[in-house]
Amino acid sequence: MNHETQACSDCGGQVELIKIVDATQPGMAVGATTETSPASHHIQLQYAAEDAERSAWSKRFPTAGHLSGRMCTQCGRVVLYAVPRDA
Repeated sequence: MNHETQACSDCGGQVELIKIVDATQPGMAVGATTETSPASHHIQLQYAAEDAERSAWSKRFPTAGHLSGRMCTQCGRVVLYAVPRDA
């Protein structure tokens, strides 16, 4: 993925890398700490192929990579990019 400065396709503003935080994990309430809620740490969002099936053993999808995000500093547009595991 190209990390150069990019222009927003909507407004032409500057686009910057952002960290995507999954707030659906238990313990993400205000004031939670990793000591009081082990699941409150940041996780990296991942993606799987459309035809991926859950593992019979772990019940998880085999992931193909993670997601990276960028946001326009002017209009707020957020764009997600797939970063393959081998990249």
